[in-house]
Amino acid sequence: MLLNCSFSPMRFNTRPRLCAGFTLLELVLTLVLVGLLAVAANGLFADKKQFDNRVVADRLLVELQKVQQVAMSRDNGRSLRLQVRRSGTQTVLQLRQQSFLYESQFESLGAMIRWLEPGVGGCRGGMRNLPLQLDYLPDGRVVTPAGASTSAILCVDDTRPVCISAEGHAYADACP
Repeated sequence: MLLNCSFSPMRFNTRPRLCAGFTLLELVLTLVLVGLLAVAANGLFADKKQFDNRVVADRLLVELQKVQQVAMSRDNGRSLRLQVRRSGTQTVLQLRQQSFLYESQFESLGAMIRWLEPGVGGCRGGMRNLPLQLDYLPDGRVVTPAGASTSAILCVDDTRPVCISAEGHAYADACP
């Protein structure tokens, strides 16, 4: 808050007061708020690897949800095959059904994406390397190529789980 002061040059016995500037309280509060914001931001961006893993996991989830929507919109009584694989530094998701092909790819940012079936032990044990193949049935359920109903957990650098449930839904968490 600026101080409101007036100085009249006609009065000789009046000393000029400081008219511009912030109070000490305002400066201290500003420094405290900047410090709190710096501490909060440091926790989010301190480790580039963790940040990259979060970006890759979020992108993987978005792409799997797109695949889920495409699979649900193709109501022609036939199943669709989902394949998640690596191609150089890219992660590629393909959804196929005879002549139909939906493909999406994104940069993996050095993160390793592996998968496992639920009940094996979370993102730390029983991991398999890509590729992963699943079939979306016409009713929306997900099965293995052999026909067994299943869920799958995709883990980004063995820490960030993304689940594809047996009902065909993709979400950020371990499958139950």
